Amino acid sequence: MISELATHEVERGTFARQGYLIEPGLLDILEAEELAAELDTWVEARHGVNGAGLEWHPAAGPPADLSDRLAALPGDPRLTEPAAGLLGGPVRAVACRALVRPPRVAARWRQECALYRPTPRHLLCVALALEDAIEETGCMLVLPRSHRDGMFFHAQVEGEWCADASRPSLTPGHIGHAIALPAGGAAFFDGLLLHATTINRTARRFCQLQIDYLLDGVTDLR
Repeated sequence: MISELATHEVERGTFARQGYLIEPGLLDILEAEELAAELDTWVEARHGVNGAGLEWHPAAGPPADLSDRLAALPGDPRLTEPAAGLLGGPVRAVACRALVRPPRVAARWRQECALYRPTPRHLLCVALALEDAIEETGCMLVLPRSHRDGMFFHAQVEGEWCADASRPSLTPGHIGHAIALPAGGAAFFDGLLLHATTINRTARRFCQLQIDYLLDGVTDLR
């Protein structure tokens, strides 16, 4: 259960070693389906069929056209309690993103900490699947334990921040571990963990939600 992520030393140890933890049943399926429809409506209104990611910052308040339930997710105890347990103290949400993957597109390798300064070690991210995230739709890829390698150099390629592909752990022989999530599932991952996505091989866009948390008192200087 998700509460165990916040309280069990074994789970915290696994997160510290691997850089991520999976919770397949954070939301029930009906709730996830309803939230997916609300997110899709918002993305469609904002960016159209093949839009890139959309972001908002809880401290500044949610966008006026965002549904109340989506706006409330960053403060949901099902997310904040395990985040606090894994980071070791009270947390606050600093960014929420609708990650939109058009057909035949994949996300490149990157670390979320590349978007933050000056203390990226305190960042925890939650990838929340509102519909089934499988390899065919563009699910998350991770390089387990890569958060221990520190910060990689990042550059913008075709408008997307990505890690330096010349580093050994990003060579073709290291294709990463695919994380398939059912609708309502979540991946909690360290902001330094190298991650990407598989190619969306379907004919429609795929959306999921990501929420980033920092320890209270840590300055966010994007």
